[in-house]
Amino acid sequence: MKEYLILIIGIVLLAYGLGFLNPTAYIIQKDAVSENIQNAEQKETPEETLIPSEQEEQTEEAAPPENKQETQPQVNPPATETQQQQNPTESETQNTQNIQEQQQPPPPNPCDGIVCENSVTTCPDGFQVSCTNSCNPNSGQCSSCTPSCEGHEAQQTQLDHLIFSQIYYYSPTNYSTEWIELYNPTQNTIDLTGWTINDNSDRNTWTFPEGVTIKENSFLVIVRKAEEFKTLFSCPYYLDTWKNNSILNNNGDQLALKTSEGNEVDFVAWSGGYDNSYPDWIISATPEKTIKRASSNKDTDSPEDWLSNQDAVPHC
Repeated sequence: MKEYLILIIGIVLLAYGLGFLNPTAYIIQKDAVSENIQNAEQKETPEETLIPSEQEEQTEEAAPPENKQETQPQVNPPATETQQQQNPTESETQNTQNIQEQQQPPPPNPCDGIVCENSVTTCPDGFQVSCTNSCNPNSGQCSSCTPSCEGHEAQQTQLDHLIFSQIYYYSPTNYSTEWIELYNPTQNTIDLTGWTINDNSDRNTWTFPEGVTIKENSFLVIVRKAEEFKTLFSCPYYLDTWKNNSILNNNGDQLALKTSEGNEVDFVAWSGGYDNSYPDWIISATPEKTIKRASSNKDTDSPEDWLSNQDAVPHC
């Protein structure tokens, strides 16, 4: 009996220690157990409940991207330095060609030292006309022009007096190379002894020396200085006794040819005459050119008888 009593007391003490016989300890232990159960349930349940649409969106976002093979443009790898040196750009090639062309000496001009003579012909009316030939820079050959006899087709009428045929008044250097050309369209030789050429309305007069003649259908060139004239032109015959101080004005002047008796035979003016005294005479010439008569069988003492800016080709 004593042994059973000791066993019961031990059981009671054990129960009390475990809280079965202590209400406060039982409540605390119950609350702890409940809290543990709630924590376990929260771990098993998701923190946030999503509606179906949101779940679908998250599913789409979370879905892995499809493995699509897109066609990418083919990109050539950059050329290496060696390839760039072997394959120069078009600009570099052009620059190289330009440098090579600049370094090459210019080709020789085949026309260097070549002087082409003018073509001269005598027209049916007895008047000589000319044209200027030039050198072809490709072949080095002179051209062969044909002078035009327009206005000199036939001798319709024949003048009975001397005329001025060409005036070279615009010298490239100085007045010493000026010259005047006369033409005799008649069938007779004319003696010019005592005849005069009057410059600037008789202010300057030059008189032909004794014994000077001009043959029929012939020209006579009167020059100021023979040596300078021969340097510019190859003339075998000319008259170089024009020694006075008469100077042909480049800006306008006039000449009159008179017989030994003082009768005016021919007249010409250019650039309006001296001090614009003949404004209708607008014919003129540039340096190294001449004014030339249009026809040897026409003399109206008007500008229509003359041509401006003609090649300087004296007939001598």
